[in-house]
Amino acid sequence: MNKDFRIRLDTYGSLYIELLDRIRRITKEDLPLSTVIPFWYDSLLINDRSLAWHLFRQSDEVVIMSYRTDVAEIEAIARDELLYGERLSKKVLLGVETGRIPDEVHITFKKCLDDTPTAVEAGKAFWCRSSDYTVPGSRISFNGKEDAFKKQLTHSLPYKSFSGWVIHSYETAPR
Repeated sequence: MNKDFRIRLDTYGSLYIELLDRIRRITKEDLPLSTVIPFWYDSLLINDRSLAWHLFRQSDEVVIMSYRTDVAEIEAIARDELLYGERLSKKVLLGVETGRIPDEVHITFKKCLDDTPTAVEAGKAFWCRSSDYTVPGSRISFNGKEDAFKKQLTHSLPYKSFSGWVIHSYETAPR
């Protein structure tokens, strides 16, 4: 992802939507189109709709990178996408991670006034650090958790759109 993705979301998101439109025109919808997106695309707005919503409309099926190790947490972070799938009659597959993942430090920002001492200007707005939190790699990946991984694959979710699990990646998946 480009460093300025969130700042220039309108530009990048619109280009992505336009790319899928062109693919649809080229293939004349003769080929199924599957899109893989991170679960947080439902929080990015393009023209008053989430980026996930736009991509769902253009895809035949969507794979959500819902990388967590707890089925309840996976359902919680993928709920909007599962509901988009139901509303638009699209298949939704949920991705689980099996590779080694380091802990992720997340830093969030919120818009603030330009005269705030810690304000940083980016994308025609001013931003102040809001919160920091860490997501342990052990909550993101099934690496080293063979039994939990196998159990995860037996779970189904109560959505018509839920069409199964996608494993990332084959090389690190338990055998």
